[in-house]
Parts: sequence; structure tokens; C-alpha cells
Amino acid sequence: MINAISDPEPGCIGRDSANIDVSIYSREVVVAVAGRFTDDYYMSIQDVNGQPATLSVKHKTTPMGDSSADILGLIENALIEQQLRFDLNKRFGYLRDQIVVKAFAPIKRTSP
Repeated sequence: MINAISDPEPGCIGRDSANIDVSIYSREVVVAVAGRFTDDYYMSIQDVNGQPATLSVKHKTTPMGDSSADILGLIENALIEQQLRFDLNKRFGYLRDQIVVKAFAPIKRTSP
């Protein structure tokens, strides 16, 4: 869950901030999601006790059409998706590794 804070700094148009519940989202997930949005936004992660707690988002250009709720909603969906991927990889990643090993193993030829 994230709590949105719109324009946390007075006079700073186009900046939004989200408080991230660190009991739900891991550090790796927050960093990965922030990386997804760096093409269009400046992203800043503020840590508390080594855990990401606030994600600040600033538009690189003047916002046109995207409301604060839109971008923060996209970020929240991305956090959920990335956390799910992270959890599945932690739980079942070894299966993927075994499949890759088998797929690239040398072929045993038998003589005719």
C-alpha cells in the first residue's frame, strides 16, 4: 500500500510523493519500479533505517493530462506486479534454473 502526497513542497509543481509500506514491498522491488519510470519522471527514494519509505516523483516536462492520481496509481500497480514477480522468483526460481540447465545441456548421441 502507498499513501500519496501531492506537491509535498510548496511551489513545486509537478512533484508527487508516495509513502511506501516497507512491510509489503521489498527494497529491490521499489528500486526496480522507480527504474521503470525514469524515462518520463525524476525518481527519488528516501530511506528510513535502510528501507525505502518515500518515493518522490517529479515530471521531467510540464505535466499534460497525467494527474497525480494517475501516475501514483501506475506506480502502485507496478509495485504490486514487481513484488509478485519477486516473490514468485524467490519461491520457484530454482525450477526456471533447472529448465535452463536441461535446455542447454549437451545432447547425448547414441550410435546407430
